[in-house]
Amino acid sequence: MPNVQQPISGWLPPTLRLVLLAILAANCSIRVAFAEPSPARNADSAVKVAQTHEIQIYVTSWCPYCRKLEAYLQSRNYKYKRYDVELSEIGRRMHRQLGGGGIPVVVIDKTVIRGFNPQAIEAAMRDSDTSITM
Repeated sequence: MPNVQQPISGWLPPTLRLVLLAILAANCSIRVAFAEPSPARNADSAVKVAQTHEIQIYVTSWCPYCRKLEAYLQSRNYKYKRYDVELSEIGRRMHRQLGGGGIPVVVIDKTVIRGFNPQAIEAAMRDSDTSITM
């Protein structure tokens, strides 16, 4: 593991750290609106795509599937909040709260997708009220 300076985390009481983490998690997410649906979509899905979605990804710098995920999201012009679970204490905690395990993990609104799965990402963008775990 690379030699990385760790953030100062011992100077806050644990309860206050959790409260600040919750506030940061609620306020640091990125909301995205999509203006134009692709021509292949029907009218119903065009309405859903035009809605605002919150996308968060949990990755590491060395993971090839994480790189594929980010390239995919960028190619679709999806805006997202990136957490490196090895470098970010907040990202590490939020990843643990989602059940930890492997990477990448994508959260679209309330939908959790484990691994790089473009079909599941598109399904979640159309209907983000269900939970998909792959």
